Amino acid sequence: AAQRRREAAEHQRREEQEEAAQRRREDEEAERQQRENEEARLAAEREEEAESLKSWALRTMDAELEELICSTGSLDELRRIALPFDEWLPEEVHPKHLGSWMVWCVHRLSLDDPTMEMLDFSGYEVPAPEVEPRILPKLLEALPRSSRLGRLLLGDCGIAGGAFPRALARAMRPPADPSAGLGCRVKFLDVSRNCFDNEDLQAVFGVLTPASDCPILHLRVSYQFSDQPVTGVLPVSWVTYQALHNVLKHNTSLKKLGMELNDAHWRDQILRCTLRNVDIARMLRLSAGQQ
Repeated sequence: AAQRRREAAEHQRREEQEEAAQRRREDEEAERQQRENEEARLAAEREEEAESLKSWALRTMDAELEELICSTGSLDELRRIALPFDEWLPEEVHPKHLGSWMVWCVHRLSLDDPTMEMLDFSGYEVPAPEVEPRILPKLLEALPRSSRLGRLLLGDCGIAGGAFPRALARAMRPPADPSAGLGCRVKFLDVSRNCFDNEDLQAVFGVLTPASDCPILHLRVSYQFSDQPVTGVLPVSWVTYQALHNVLKHNTSLKKLGMELNDAHWRDQILRCTLRNVDIARMLRLSAGQQ
């Protein structure tokens, strides 16, 4: 009887051990499943965050349509494409075909569309050049060949500094040989509310060439975003004001300047230059009228 009791106790002890081991395995499996679910949730959140950080233009691109657009070599071919958007997008926060529309606009410019007098991307984030070369890089290549574009509006487009401001200044310089009939003819340039630093602004001022045929009449560069506390706006440096004044001393075309002139000395000097240009234009109009 004692032997049977010991065997029963041993059997019960083994069963309890097996049950405890089973519970541990189940707990470990539940923990593993919970970890996997948490990792999956975090991955989904990261993917959703990455998607939300994409510009709306990138999220509204149609690869087949854009390939078809860029494959055309003439305006007649381009006009034969059935487009899901009009020449001007509706005034919405998130237009349905923004990315494809941007590619289409720049391709029209590259074909020198005679009806294209304004390119307006204001308020929409433009994809970075390294991400989408068919917008900003292609735009810079097309500018010197454009014979009609008079207004280039890139305000509040999230454009970063660095290479772009310098490339823009090069693209908008008058041609070495004016008789060739080439050269950018933009009169109104707006690159305000982007992400340029002081060196980038100095590079942009390169569009204000001293040549008599410089087309720029109105330039906007104000309120560049930065990591400055409170305001988040780039404080314009003394050197930047000086660079602008040095350019304007020899430029007689610019009449309107959109830029915060917080330094009293440079405000006076820069405004004197723009007022001089306004007077020159007025005298030229009077002289032409008398003739």
